[in-house]
Amino acid sequence: MKNRLIILSALLLAPLTALPSDESPAAAKQSSKQGVATSIATVGGAAQASALENVPAGFEPLFDGHSLAGWHTAPRLSVPKTAGEALQPAPAKTPTAQDNARGRWEVRDGIICGGQDKLRVVHREDGMDWGLGSWLMTDATFGDFELRLDARPDWPCDTGIYVRTTPLGQGFQILLDHRGDDTGGVGGAIGFIYLRGIGGLRVCPHNFRWTVGPDGLPTEVKLISGKDGVTHCEFAATGEEFRRAWHLNDWNTFRIRVVGAEPRITVWINDVKICECDTAAIQHPAYNPADVQKLLGRKGHIALEVHDGPPWRWGVDKVSRWRNIYLKEL
Repeated sequence: MKNRLIILSALLLAPLTALPSDESPAAAKQSSKQGVATSIATVGGAAQASALENVPAGFEPLFDGHSLAGWHTAPRLSVPKTAGEALQPAPAKTPTAQDNARGRWEVRDGIICGGQDKLRVVHREDGMDWGLGSWLMTDATFGDFELRLDARPDWPCDTGIYVRTTPLGQGFQILLDHRGDDTGGVGGAIGFIYLRGIGGLRVCPHNFRWTVGPDGLPTEVKLISGKDGVTHCEFAATGEEFRRAWHLNDWNTFRIRVVGAEPRITVWINDVKICECDTAAIQHPAYNPADVQKLLGRKGHIALEVHDGPPWRWGVDKVSRWRNIYLKEL
């Protein structure tokens, strides 16, 4: 493994200017290509028929149950923190390993599976083993809609569902931080909102604290008061409500409603309301509604995330699973 590690720059991934002596540039290029999305039709027409037969009334399937038709992969590149910064001319960037990282996206038994790229690197500042993330995005863009989908991430997997999203992944994330605390001791969240590239902050009153059993799987989750980002939203489930909703180590069904030019986003998990956020009411110096509208427009992609980072954020060879993806335009 060590002879395949490439050094990262202090802030971003270092350019691929040097390779280990036993790996040629052609070999490294081939390794990165292995992350490009593939479709494995292991159940063929049966999976497709099941996906189409179970479509809720008024909805259309975004996933046909056997292929990634209608979706594309994209590297999970860094973006400016705020919409205002993103609207300024972008400086020239040096090519990096992340530029070619498309993750590992495939269909297995009627389920979309997403994982980090096979090529791993080392972070220059802290020496951490580092996995490369990516997006799976809809080809189409959507404005007002209701989205339903099932998710089952491994532990740990820091993933999410993005709406009104640019091709670079700037937009509103419905958090699915299925992992422990970060290196600063801050827990993740599930079902609440993150403003990626449009403020760089969470809209959530909680930090999630997980208890992990000897088998490496979570056995309990508690919600404690959070102090980072924006802690106010129009509705926030309590810790007891979330625990009642969340199925540990199992499938969970998300229902996400997005309405309005400055969207009001409502999230249910297993039919329990978790969060309602009126983004027009967000008060924070880093969030400028006019800049956000200008950057995002009235429509955007829907995206599934594989986060880059060290194994505490996304375990080596872990995957997040998705199925039954349906959308109704409003």
